[in-house]
Amino acid sequence: MSYDIKVQIISDLPLKPYRKGMGNYEGVVAHATAVWEDSDENQLKYFIKNWKERSAFAHYFVDYDSITQCANTKFIAWAAGYTANQRFVHVELCQTKDPDKFVQSWKQYTWLLAKILFDKKLGVKDGDTLVSHKFCSDTWKDTDHQDPIEYLKFHNKTWQDVIDSVTWWYKQFEEGKA
Repeated sequence: MSYDIKVQIISDLPLKPYRKGMGNYEGVVAHATAVWEDSDENQLKYFIKNWKERSAFAHYFVDYDSITQCANTKFIAWAAGYTANQRFVHVELCQTKDPDKFVQSWKQYTWLLAKILFDKKLGVKDGDTLVSHKFCSDTWKDTDHQDPIEYLKFHNKTWQDVIDSVTWWYKQFEEGKA
């Protein structure tokens, strides 16, 4: 199983390499947008217009029907504070209250997190290659965001569920099934 990724790179983003060089990300940060009932397309439109004012942008947005990449993963995004940005790719999960839409979003989100890790053969290591924005805030204190934990709780999911699902998808990639 595979999901399509729409690539619509925001044209004027800064092109700063990771701390270990261009394209050498060390893992992925899982986020949630904190905007209810929005789409990846609307998030893209918003950040095209507002990333400079907000001093923020992520690499990907995921909702129930699509995945949009808006920043090149060879370069850092501004999504979880200086320390995390130097290390990780950033994936934002669009929030919905609809349980059916969440299920589809969840599948695409955890698939994408696994794909990003698999592309560099980083493995799935909680607190190392796979982290939440909450982990980044609590560990490095560059931001105070706690996502995606509360949003996941809304849908009866935990951080451990993220780890388990991403690990399952990673194994599917290893076996050529994803």
